[in-house]
Amino acid sequence: MNFVQQLEECLRDLAAEARKNHPGVKEASERATLRLRTLKNSYVSAVRQATSSGKEHPTTKLFQSSDLLHPFLLAANYPYASNALLDISFRAMKLLMEADAVVPSDGLNMIRVWTIQAHVVTAYYQKHFAKELKSFQSEEKLVGEEASVPTAPPVATATSSSWFSWGSSTASTTTAADNSLSTSSSLNESSSKLSVKNAVSSSSGQTGQGSLSPTAMDKAALEILSCLLQLIERLKGYSESLTPEVWTNAMSLACLWLYNTPNRHKVQQAAQSTTVQILELLYHVNSHDSKLITNTWQDLLTLAMSSPKTLSLTGAFSLCRRSPGTTVASPPSSEFALELMTQVWKDGKFRPNDTLLMKTFSLTMGLLEQISKLSVERTLRALQWSSILFQRESVLFPNECREIFARIIKPIVTATDACRSHHDFEDGYVYTSKEASLEESSDTTPTDRGLKRRSESLSCFFPKPILWKASFSLEVIYTALDVESNAGGVLFDDARLVAQIAEALSHFATIGASCRDHILQIVDFCNFQHATNHKPASMRKAEIAILSGETSVFSATSQKANEKGNANHSSVLGECIYVSLQSMLRIAYCLRDVKNSVNILEDSFAPFLAILQHFMKRFTGSPSLVSMALDGYTFLSDVCLPLENNLMQRKALLTSVSKLSLPSWGKHDPSTRLGAHHIRAIICLLKIVHQHFDIILSDWDLILWTFEELSIIPIASPLLCDEDYHAALSIAAVYERFAPFSTCFGDISVVKMVETLAEICETSMRDRDIVGDSETVLPEISYSGESQDKAVDGRGETIGGKIMSMGVKALYGSSGDENGKADGHTPIATIRTKNVFYEEYRHFFVQRLISSKHTVRVNSLGRVPFVLMLLADVAISNSFRSKECQEVFSNQLSKLAASTPAVRPFVMDVMTLLIMTRLSDDIASPTRNLGPGKVLFRDPMLSQLLASERKEMSPTVRHEIEHVDILAPLCETIRSSERADVTESALGILSMILQGAGHLLQPMAWTLVLDTITSVSGDPSLSKSRSSAPWATCCQMGFRCFKLIIDDFLEEVPQTENGSQTNRENVLDCCLSFVKSRHDVNTSLTAIGLLWTVADQQSNADSMDLALRKLVLLASDERVEVRNAAVNTLFSCIVGKGGSFSSERWRLCFDEAICGVYEVVASHFRSQTSGESAQVTSSKQSRYRVVLHASRDSASKQWIATQVLVLRGLIRVLRSFFKELLDTTDIRAGEEMSTPWFQETWVRVLDFAWEAVTQEGDRESLDIRSVGIELLGTATQLTSSAGIQAAATPARVGTNMEVVNGALRSVRESTSKTTIQRAHSMATSLVRQKLFLEAFESLESFQEVVSCNAERADFPSDVDLQVLHRFASSLTKVYDCCKTDELKCDSSLETLLTLNAGCEEEGDLERRFVGLLTSVLVASSKTSQAKYLNQSQRCCMDLLRVMAAQGSHRSFEALVTLASGSFFVRKEQDCDENESDKDAEPTKNYSVLCHEAAVIVSEEIVKGSISVESRVWVLELVFAEFNDEFGSGDVVWKKRYFKYFIPILRCGLFSTSHLSHENAIDIKTRVWDKFANFLAQALSVVELGHNTTKIPRVHEIIEIIEVSAVDTPSGSSKALSEALGLGLINSFVTAKRHAVLAAERSNSDFGRRSGRHRDELLVLFKVVLEHCCRLDYGSSTIRKVSLEALSGALSANQDNPERGVFIAASQHVCKTLQRYENMEMVAVSLFPILSQFVGSDIVELKEAALALLTAVDVSDLLERAKTRYTLAEHRADEAEKQVDQLKAIVKDLTKANEKLRQEVAILEASTALHA
Repeated sequence: MNFVQQLEECLRDLAAEARKNHPGVKEASERATLRLRTLKNSYVSAVRQATSSGKEHPTTKLFQSSDLLHPFLLAANYPYASNALLDISFRAMKLLMEADAVVPSDGLNMIRVWTIQAHVVTAYYQKHFAKELKSFQSEEKLVGEEASVPTAPPVATATSSSWFSWGSSTASTTTAADNSLSTSSSLNESSSKLSVKNAVSSSSGQTGQGSLSPTAMDKAALEILSCLLQLIERLKGYSESLTPEVWTNAMSLACLWLYNTPNRHKVQQAAQSTTVQILELLYHVNSHDSKLITNTWQDLLTLAMSSPKTLSLTGAFSLCRRSPGTTVASPPSSEFALELMTQVWKDGKFRPNDTLLMKTFSLTMGLLEQISKLSVERTLRALQWSSILFQRESVLFPNECREIFARIIKPIVTATDACRSHHDFEDGYVYTSKEASLEESSDTTPTDRGLKRRSESLSCFFPKPILWKASFSLEVIYTALDVESNAGGVLFDDARLVAQIAEALSHFATIGASCRDHILQIVDFCNFQHATNHKPASMRKAEIAILSGETSVFSATSQKANEKGNANHSSVLGECIYVSLQSMLRIAYCLRDVKNSVNILEDSFAPFLAILQHFMKRFTGSPSLVSMALDGYTFLSDVCLPLENNLMQRKALLTSVSKLSLPSWGKHDPSTRLGAHHIRAIICLLKIVHQHFDIILSDWDLILWTFEELSIIPIASPLLCDEDYHAALSIAAVYERFAPFSTCFGDISVVKMVETLAEICETSMRDRDIVGDSETVLPEISYSGESQDKAVDGRGETIGGKIMSMGVKALYGSSGDENGKADGHTPIATIRTKNVFYEEYRHFFVQRLISSKHTVRVNSLGRVPFVLMLLADVAISNSFRSKECQEVFSNQLSKLAASTPAVRPFVMDVMTLLIMTRLSDDIASPTRNLGPGKVLFRDPMLSQLLASERKEMSPTVRHEIEHVDILAPLCETIRSSERADVTESALGILSMILQGAGHLLQPMAWTLVLDTITSVSGDPSLSKSRSSAPWATCCQMGFRCFKLIIDDFLEEVPQTENGSQTNRENVLDCCLSFVKSRHDVNTSLTAIGLLWTVADQQSNADSMDLALRKLVLLASDERVEVRNAAVNTLFSCIVGKGGSFSSERWRLCFDEAICGVYEVVASHFRSQTSGESAQVTSSKQSRYRVVLHASRDSASKQWIATQVLVLRGLIRVLRSFFKELLDTTDIRAGEEMSTPWFQETWVRVLDFAWEAVTQEGDRESLDIRSVGIELLGTATQLTSSAGIQAAATPARVGTNMEVVNGALRSVRESTSKTTIQRAHSMATSLVRQKLFLEAFESLESFQEVVSCNAERADFPSDVDLQVLHRFASSLTKVYDCCKTDELKCDSSLETLLTLNAGCEEEGDLERRFVGLLTSVLVASSKTSQAKYLNQSQRCCMDLLRVMAAQGSHRSFEALVTLASGSFFVRKEQDCDENESDKDAEPTKNYSVLCHEAAVIVSEEIVKGSISVESRVWVLELVFAEFNDEFGSGDVVWKKRYFKYFIPILRCGLFSTSHLSHENAIDIKTRVWDKFANFLAQALSVVELGHNTTKIPRVHEIIEIIEVSAVDTPSGSSKALSEALGLGLINSFVTAKRHAVLAAERSNSDFGRRSGRHRDELLVLFKVVLEHCCRLDYGSSTIRKVSLEALSGALSANQDNPERGVFIAASQHVCKTLQRYENMEMVAVSLFPILSQFVGSDIVELKEAALALLTAVDVSDLLERAKTRYTLAEHRADEAEKQVDQLKAIVKDLTKANEKLRQEVAILEASTALHA
């Protein structure tokens, strides 16, 4: 209800203000207040009803009532109303309009009331501003070219809120209004108040009294306009209320202030804006009222086209009259009317009927006909209107719009004629880069430089009004030429009109830019244009001048215009020329998509070329204008070049661009230097080539001649800035792309290009010394300056790298500002290159030819001309083309070779490449683009010019003649030539042919090629020997050809018959010939590898057999490298192809190949060994001198190496195919039982291994012996049940692929080593077992080798140790394979009992294996004094550890045996801190091997994989070793050590307690007896001399006792009791002794050690005592020792050293007896002595004794004793009864026995009688 409150306040304020002067207003206000309250109640009721019903709440529209508005209208109706009264009225009316509370029919009354107040304000303005209005009218007469009404300023774009955003606040009216007029200049207003006493009302003529001021009048006027616009906006929703009367009154009120206020007054501007908005609302709201809007449009036409003195207005302006000096509303001026028409038409809110539209066209054309007579302002409005009319109606009325546009051109023609009439319009001035650089060197911006020039008063030969009109026309033309608009299409449909426009623009631009002053003004504007990125804005500038009142700038004679408008005029001139050039570019751009471009171009080509050439020649120092002109060339080329019939225009265009690209075209002058405009022209030419390469055809001569002349010009120039220099580098880079780019051409285009190149080559090289040019070096070019620095040496960074600089990108298409300048990251060259443009390409092309596989003799030439290089490059790049193209290439090259001897070798080599194209369509030539290409970028940047990529296509081979006929002459030359150099050249050509077209050769051609290559192999067995040194190079070249065939074309060589041999056999024979060659051993080695490649790719078995036979033959070659390679290749072939072998083929392979090779090699070794002592010397000098190692410096050693390779190859075969070989032993149903061939071969293989193992010798025999061991181990692993894969870690999976010819090929089915299934038949399984036993026996026979070698004095030597180590490693692998079957251990108790009984089976493989391992271990020990294990020992010990971890009792037995007594004797480094040097004197030494064995047993016994039985058994073995070593007492056991033994004891005793076997009790008894024996020895006292004794390793003994205490069985054990009793006594006695020694020698180390030992013994005493008490062992001993300790404690005096021992022991006794209840009887027996401690002064002992006495319950003891006695009596009685019962039973049984004997005797007697 804020609205009601505000309105009620307004009514109260109105009543209070009108109380004195206007009582009627007061009464009306009071009535309105009552009415408001009534309406308020109705509104509240309606809201409640809507809320209850859930409907939408009503709006304030319910308050519509004339009674509410009446008081305010009544107050405003008084002309003499006070300002306060008017403010309240206007505020209330606005409030009512905002709330939609005005009755629509009251709108007319409101307008009339406002008109009354408007006339008051107008009358005040006429009187107050009379002088200003008169001055304005006189000024208009001076400026205008025709009599017209005072001109109103232009109107900004009108919106509903543009002027009246201030209407809601009266306090800020002036400020808001000023803000709304942001485009106008500030007004100088008078702040003084004027007293108006006789203000006359327009309605009543009455006067009012009041003090009025301009501010108050302005406020009232703006309030009226604001309310008017708000009312019209509100009445839009009530169209029936917007009657013509309302519109005419509203328009009259808006126009009232158009000419009754000074120019640029804010009320005038607000009135203009309000007029525009009301007119827009009229055409928007009353679109259905055709009469009113039609009449209004006729009014506007009348106002725009005729003098406003005689008007007949019938539309919305019908109330407007021209009556100067009165307050009547004046209609809009002609200019304002045109502006109103433009605004209405532009918004598209009105479209008249055809009749009225034709009238509009007619009047518009009439107005344009008189444009030369119109003022500048009226011309501006007329052209603006014409432009809008053309854009809107050009599609429906094209002819009328073209006539209008033809008249728009006239101001341009008039301006051109005016300038041409001046005698100084042409002075030949050229704006060069030198002048531009001088300007850029000054610290000024482009705008500052323009202002500086303007201060020089640059002349202008265009009259100002004419120039302004021309600028308007140019802007209209520029706007109409928008390529995306429909209007532009209408223009281009008329070729004649476009030609007129082009001619007018061209003449205007060329004539206007022909003198210095004009050119400088154009440059200034161009710089400013690119600095600010403005579009054409001459109309906007004119509007600003009109709005600011500076219309004098349009005058041709006004002195004020000359003073104030010079700068503006100068910019207009520059803008006009600039826009004319832009418009021409737009026309050229649009021509590309126009249908009748041919007709247009025919008429307008000359103007286009004229303006472009003019700007290119006269503005060389302006990059922007040059770039624009070159864009025009590009646009024209897009139109001209595709037109086939316009050859003259094509030629003229390309000629113009080409000649503008060079300083002096056609002179071939290397001394010229390029400018920036040349660089840009060249880039433009390249873009034309890039876009239209396939339609240039006969015009290639202009382009290629240009680049030929450019090729010898230096890149660097003092005329180039850094950006242009980098662009020049980019152009140089384009030279490399010409040839690849030609692959994108059609056949006709590339033929034309090649013909043109050939002509230019012949012409350009007539007078040139090509060879002499090789010495030509251009001088280094360096420049200094701010923009030209020193450049990079040409030998540094390549062109391709230089063009990627940030500067080039910024300037030519990647990034940068709008001026084309770099973004600040342009690299500044310090040293510029000294190269010419094609130098980099020349080096690049020559380098490609030199580094390519083809021989092109380019080194004989110096500086190859660019056209010659390009000709060769294009011919090579387009070698894929048709036969006709190739003929053209060959003919042109032939002519060139004939005419120019200097380049003949080069050309002939190029022709050789072209001949090769007859064999292939895809030849590997020295070019980057082979085959058809495609253009990468349709609209490229600089770095993308001529960029192309190869277009993939299927090669089409054309066979005109047989390949044999093509190659026969070349091959015959190679085979029959007697000169090596000739053969080398021919081989080079053959190599290129194979590289380029080898995959397409026919079968017969391959036979010819292979025979030819074989002839140069250097094989001594050939008929034509070529093994001498001069033929070495030929051999290498021939071998390269052969290797190329093997690598790339082996699969292409077909297997067709040729006589008695196939092509594949020819390949093998050729390969063998190169192996036998004596030229180069590397060639022979590579040929051997090729043998394997050939064999691997053969599909038939015969070829494989042939390859193997050749390899076997080569295995006896005298060259060690060759035969070794042959052996390796032989086995590679077998392994690679073995998967497809049958049983018979395997037999032949072993018999003939593998065994045959070994026997041949072994026989050669035996023959070389006898009597050889010297090193190997070759009778023939080798090309490669190699220093041989000592192990390879004799023939016998080298044959040993070969023998090693054979055995390793045999191992490879067995590893790879043992399953297949074993399957050959399977005997199927129906076959005879016989020994399988593989079983016999197996014996031979083992013999080979045994022979190798038993090889004699020193270092040279190490490898053969090692490989023999490896073969034995491999054989054993392979024949095991698990197979050799069981020893493979980690598991690896094959990829089923291998590299062949540089690519992956599938070889055979991949199988994981860990997943091989060993599934065999029963027969093969039996054979496998036999083979395993044979292999194991051979392996076991190694013991004989060891025993034989042990007889040597130097055994084991270092070599022997290495052999033993490898044998031990082999045993490790064997065990990995056999541990689950053949060598599986049995750790059951029965087995252990059997072992203890000494019963061993002969077939126990585990025992034999451990024995073999132990023999190797023992043999590996050189001396027992070694501090570390050697490799062999370590390997054996690791294997024993592994076996022990698997639970092998044999390994534990071996380890315990090896360890012997080292379990109980320490090493030197394990010395106890309480031991002295004498204590550590050894009694028996054990080697490091023994200690290592003890460590292994100690560590492995604790693992969870060891069974309970094995642990008990190991403990017994250790106890046995202890008894053997120390049990007899003959050996003094001083160096006691128990750390290895304690884990064994712990596990053993624990396992003993958990035995569940039937013999477990006996085993437990035996173990604990042995432990008691050990414990007694451990607790025994050692004599150290000097009456000194000790018990060593007290802490470890304590740990042993604690370990045993856990698992000690129940019941008494006499031996253990005795041992513990001995320990109790010994610890107590020894402690007393050491207490005395410690006291006697307290200051010595001995004394301190004794003191520490005393403390240890007391701890031992305590532990033993507790153990005895807990187990109830030795009560008498405990009593005895306790009594001695207590007695000593009582009797010992203070000085007695033993007193401390007595006290400590007594305390232990008391505490221990107190803790264990079973010792209560002992405690009772000690009561007498314990009671003596009650009065003792030893507090600790006294307390302990009292605690013990207190803890013992004597009465309970007696009661328990009595109970035990009763139970004993009862048990005795029961026993007596049982005895009696037993006696009776025995008596009965005796009687029965006697009876049975008698019966037996009777039976025997009866039997005897019957017998």
